[in-house]
Amino acid sequence: MTRDEAAALFAERDAMWRRGDTKMLAALHADDGIIISPLFGVIKGLPAIEKSYSEIFKIFNDLTLTTEDIVADGDRVAQFFQSNATHTSEVFGIPATGRKFEIHGVLVFYFQDGKIIKERRLYDFTGMLMQLGLLKAKHK
Repeated sequence: MTRDEAAALFAERDAMWRRGDTKMLAALHADDGIIISPLFGVIKGLPAIEKSYSEIFKIFNDLTLTTEDIVADGDRVAQFFQSNATHTSEVFGIPATGRKFEIHGVLVFYFQDGKIIKERRLYDFTGMLMQLGLLKAKHK
């Protein structure tokens, strides 16, 4: 995949995020695809992947994800992103806090036959939990 092809695909993917289109987001993945996520752990298979997209939009119903940059190398694409959301539903047994977060990170995608076979999500999960008030920093 060229950088231009990746940029076009991820512009479409950003639009899917803005619409909260969980079916189309999941449709980008292979039937036996895998996502490795700080929030959800290891997700395997299309039904679980679609469920994870539904869950993330339930937990953060105003979630945005915006591409900051794309790096493409053959069947691998790195999407540098910025994300904002409000905690609007239970997560880890903790009810919605109504608090907001902003994170920056990178999603690394591996493609095969035009589908995502593996996605690795890398971002400051601890910082996100702190912004949401779900984790407290220990101060000396």
